[in-house]
Amino acid sequence: MEVFFSYAHEDEKLQAALIKHLTLLPIESWHDRQITAGEEWRSAIDTHLKSAQIILLLISSDFLASEYCRDIELQLALQRHEKGEARVIPIILRPVDWHDADFGKLAALPSNGQPITTWKDQDEAFTNVAKGLRQVIQELQKQQPVARSVDRLVVGEKIGNVIDRPNLVGGIPPLQKISYVSVRLDQSGKVLEQPSGSALIFQEDLGEGVFMRMVQIPAGQFTLGSPATEKERRNNEGPQHLLTVPEFYFGQTLVTKAQWQAVMTDNPSHFTGNDKFPVDSVSWLDAQDFCHKLSQKTGRLYQLPSEAQWEYACRAGSLTPFSFGETITPSVVNYNGKYPYADAAQGEFQWNKPLVSFPPNLFGLYDMHGNLWEWCLDEWINNYNDVFVDGSARGNINSLGSDRKRLLRGGSLTNDASSCRSARRHKNAASYRSLFVGFRVVASPANTLSSQNF
Repeated sequence: MEVFFSYAHEDEKLQAALIKHLTLLPIESWHDRQITAGEEWRSAIDTHLKSAQIILLLISSDFLASEYCRDIELQLALQRHEKGEARVIPIILRPVDWHDADFGKLAALPSNGQPITTWKDQDEAFTNVAKGLRQVIQELQKQQPVARSVDRLVVGEKIGNVIDRPNLVGGIPPLQKISYVSVRLDQSGKVLEQPSGSALIFQEDLGEGVFMRMVQIPAGQFTLGSPATEKERRNNEGPQHLLTVPEFYFGQTLVTKAQWQAVMTDNPSHFTGNDKFPVDSVSWLDAQDFCHKLSQKTGRLYQLPSEAQWEYACRAGSLTPFSFGETITPSVVNYNGKYPYADAAQGEFQWNKPLVSFPPNLFGLYDMHGNLWEWCLDEWINNYNDVFVDGSARGNINSLGSDRKRLLRGGSLTNDASSCRSARRHKNAASYRSLFVGFRVVASPANTLSSQNF
């Protein structure tokens, strides 16, 4: 559930503290500091203001004095509230006479509209707000409409904000719509456009306030591998094949430390940092164990993606070396910027950063290029001479042999730009662990394995 923060920049410290206290809620927070360099800020704000299910007004004298907050964001928020499209909630940060404002008729948080800064313990005030928001989220989830004629729906057809699914054990739960903004670059790294997109998702509840967001990847065709003309192409990236991939659900991010701990109870990661970081230092065998336990925990079948599924999801309809265009830059991908691609300028080396720090691709997936290498289900085969037309995994996917070579995709934060290309392939032993390796998971709507054996 997307939450939009409308606030004055003078209140940025209070806004940041509030966001920390909302970490365990099943929400996607958005505010204007997430706008990336070169992005048209008014358009970005408008897009997220129109897509959010909850809009928080962070009230202070500075908010009321801001013409943009008061006359633009507030008015659009109230219009959507009146139409029943969004829930608008005033959060009173600092003492101010707000009861006669346009939003004065709305119930505010914390309790009784007591300003957060007047509480003896501000952590208690923020906790009060978090509890109030949790109740609102639960209420909105119960109110979401459900489609009755499921058999007549096409993939991705919108029915309110929810798509109904057959009530089967292990089936896909109701879906919600999300919106986002991606980016397209030319070969010099200049921003050509910032296309907006939307996707359907479900959130897997792992307990203790931890959720895993799964994005619907629509069925479609794509060309596996790279053309012979692609710069720094490797021979194992061909020959190219046109594949028809069925619908599946893909982790919007790499599996996080919090998600791993919710399923496995331990934390193997080398990198420090909060639970917004991906779990690292996991082998292919470790990832298989995670998928098995996640499937048992949820009643749904989870597995690693096939190599073809991974590339199809990474490309998101693109034909260029990267889903973002002809090259990448350190502002859109976490890689070693000292080694650029095409005509992009040399950048800086970036260390590990939290997930969702960079724009998503047009399927709404984050960090498909760079950050950490990602395990795939397939056994390593040095070419595409023989592939399954539906994108199924190749090789012996059932063997737990520690020395069998398994596929890795996407590149990492230490690699050059070329290693992060959509078609780039890498391999290592199934038992291999590295602080630069992680993974994400796939769920199938048919609840069947997307894999075959030779």
